[in-house]
Amino acid sequence: MADRLEEANNPVFKPGEQSGISNTVRAMCRGQGKNPYVAQMEVICAIVKGYLMKRALGIVAEMGTGKTLMASFVSWCMKIILKHSPRALILCPATLITTWEREYSSIFGDGVKVVDMNGPNAISMLARLRMEPARPDKPEVWICGLHRMKTASPWQPSYFIKKTYERRDVKDDYGNVTHNALVPVETPICPRCCTTQLNLLKTRRNRCSSCGEPLWGPIKGGRTYAPVNYIRKFLPTHFHFLIVDEVHKCATSC
Repeated sequence: MADRLEEANNPVFKPGEQSGISNTVRAMCRGQGKNPYVAQMEVICAIVKGYLMKRALGIVAEMGTGKTLMASFVSWCMKIILKHSPRALILCPATLITTWEREYSSIFGDGVKVVDMNGPNAISMLARLRMEPARPDKPEVWICGLHRMKTASPWQPSYFIKKTYERRDVKDDYGNVTHNALVPVETPICPRCCTTQLNLLKTRRNRCSSCGEPLWGPIKGGRTYAPVNYIRKFLPTHFHFLIVDEVHKCATSC
């Protein structure tokens, strides 16, 4: 059965093959902060070789098998195809951004420039990149959350405020209690499930701790550029390689 499947699908890469590009990939992956296992090295060789004839390829593997490591090495080896240092764009859930940063740092150290563009200043960072050469001097990776990539900037907190009064002690400048009075208290409330929200940060896109509703929204009348639209319009040649982590969570419009 295996022979018939191989004959019908004509695989681009066969494990263990010693082709020129595969040997070059293996040589580029040696001597880094981490060394891929044999099975991981086969995947890296297959993906890089596959890019000679395909525009999009995927790594499908179980959790804990090193998909982040393998994708990191693939971006490192794209110089073989591009003939210059690549600038990769990584889209992933916001919770995985630090994972990607740690992985690149542990493997390549200062050999790769890692940029976290998930913050509110993503557009200004891309605007500065627009003034730089399309081909970087050394490999670069720009990491952005899936939702941030599609979200226009600027944004502002968006939730209900419940105003109540509590009786509290009032102190003077020296810390002495002078009297007791009713003090107004503002409590954030989720507009969807009306759950009280605690420890919200105004500099962060918060979500409801109960139902997951976004507690932020765009500023009316503000700029409407989302990073994905800015890249399409002004930086069509600055990014040479795209990695999407948890690709099933990425909308086709992105």
